[in-house]
Amino acid sequence: MKSKPIKQRSETEIKTAADIFRKAFGEGSENIPSSLAISRNRTGGDYHPVEVLRASEKPTQPAEGLQDEEWGDDPYPDTPTLDVVRQGAELGNAGDQVHLGIAYLNGAGVEKNPTEAAAWFLAAAKQGETEGHYALGTMLLNGQGIEKNVNEAVSHFRSAAENGHPHAQYNLGWCLANGVGVKSVDNAAAVHWFREAANQGHAFAQFNLGLALYNRTGGKSRTEAKKWFRKAAAQGFIPAKKILNGEMLP
Repeated sequence: MKSKPIKQRSETEIKTAADIFRKAFGEGSENIPSSLAISRNRTGGDYHPVEVLRASEKPTQPAEGLQDEEWGDDPYPDTPTLDVVRQGAELGNAGDQVHLGIAYLNGAGVEKNPTEAAAWFLAAAKQGETEGHYALGTMLLNGQGIEKNVNEAVSHFRSAAENGHPHAQYNLGWCLANGVGVKSVDNAAAVHWFREAANQGHAFAQFNLGLALYNRTGGKSRTEAKKWFRKAAAQGFIPAKKILNGEMLP
């Protein structure tokens, strides 16, 4: 079931965070786009492309290797061999197509080939695979392995977001808040998607939701904003910690 967007408000709900990001990360950090890396779904034991937050003026390139050192150098422990994954992908298994795309993206067991990675993500997305939509959207947003197309990126983020993918929900919110790949900025819709991702523990979405609530009038919104800042800070998100320490917002 698709989530209903929140009611449009007359006041601006998202304050431009450029100054906050500059204070936290330095100049040139007002945009925090996404990139891909391999991460483990600890409940299911599968590997999926996930967002890596980087401070950059332009969309970042996909990150190299693993983001969690405890997993070591092998990106596929306790999973089928790459040959088995390839066979499944060629037979049309959407999950294997995503895994094979990740292998090509990171050069895991094969020569790194972003173009081949994007092709496998596209194959998975055509079958409605949520991870395929998310991964392809990120490749399109970055122009990595495929011609850059922010409109198509938003379309794929939306497909994944509506299926509950938290990173896609955040990316969609970011695009809506910044007018990327959409007709115009839609702050209310951006807040909706930030909230969807924040409720799933997405730290940067929690931070952005906190900013949006902070800039609404009334003490209740400020109280809720601080709650989301605390949740983001608990995950080590530096700007949220600085806000709670009184270093940024008035």
